[in-house]
Amino acid sequence: MGNHKIAFFTPTLDQKSETFIHAQIDKFKPKLLFHGGWFHNKVNNRKIVRIRHKIQWFYLSEDEIRIKLIIRILQSENIDIIIIQYFNSILDNYYWLKNLNFPLIVHFHGFDFSCYEYLNHPNLFNGLNLISGAFSVSNSMSKRIESAGFSGIIETQPCPPNIQAIEKFNLKLNSLEKRINVVFLGRFTQKKAPIINVFLIQKIIKLFLELDLNDFIHFQWIGDGEYFNVCNELINQLNLSKYVTFNRTLENMDALEIMSKSSVFIQNSIQATDGNCEGTPVALLEAGAMGLAVVASKHEGIIDVIEHGFDGYLAEPGDIESLAKHVVDLCKNKELRDLFGSELKKKIYNKYNSDIYYNKLYGLINCSIKQFNNKLT
Repeated sequence: MGNHKIAFFTPTLDQKSETFIHAQIDKFKPKLLFHGGWFHNKVNNRKIVRIRHKIQWFYLSEDEIRIKLIIRILQSENIDIIIIQYFNSILDNYYWLKNLNFPLIVHFHGFDFSCYEYLNHPNLFNGLNLISGAFSVSNSMSKRIESAGFSGIIETQPCPPNIQAIEKFNLKLNSLEKRINVVFLGRFTQKKAPIINVFLIQKIIKLFLELDLNDFIHFQWIGDGEYFNVCNELINQLNLSKYVTFNRTLENMDALEIMSKSSVFIQNSIQATDGNCEGTPVALLEAGAMGLAVVASKHEGIIDVIEHGFDGYLAEPGDIESLAKHVVDLCKNKELRDLFGSELKKKIYNKYNSDIYYNKLYGLINCSIKQFNNKLT
């Protein structure tokens, strides 16, 4: 797949919520890895110039210092291309990156090309023009990137689920004779609709009580974040705590183990007030790869994956009436749960596996380097 020497930049390396970035690093084994910033310490132009350039410190700007230092680092390792996670990493560093003159690929993920802060950024178009190649995780995001004026190479493919880890678990879907576990997985942030999900749980329980089946359902809620305490208190105030187990931030394998003992997965994503949207949630792909029946909202990359009535159910974002009805239908009907789970599992394995993902990413690397070199000649 090529022997290109890659430099890799990511603003963070969160061990729990960014497993897809760790997977890329393990796959590419980049010659250079920058995280948390392009330099280990904040650039102080006088300090660095006195060490590196001595006399020149009188007239070198901070951006010029960054350029000199980063080019020196890249050239010393014979780097061919830089892969940058999140488009806002380009916008935040635009004024010195524009003079770097290296092929750049940006991996777009979700918020970085849906939040209004970035879509309305004064250097949006200029930032896109710095990029040799773009990798997007949903069709709707790719369309936004193209509509914003990007004319380069773009590939679209969600970050893949960890099939190797998933296959370590033997999934046995629960029947109505046993308690059915319904899973929510995701950070307690606005686009994951955690507060709406509290009332969704309340609606589902109400429907189960009407059917006298309430003892057969339990909710496993995995994640942490700014709305966790509010949701926890709401669950208590609404007398729903006996139906819900909160599992705060877990390692990926622990989350997969909970999903392996579950039957239904809910992904009720919405657009946040700041514009923040999903890409294609990896948790959704993991649930599908495990054979869970999925109920989800019509949101961004989710609609690329789920075909309503064939391998899952879809509803409008935040429509708890429809979402609750779909969950209850699946909980009552093991045959339908198994059918949806089986069809979605086949789709995930065939269309969203890591081989397809990395073949597209490697292809983008090769094309981007070639296109960049052609411009230089």
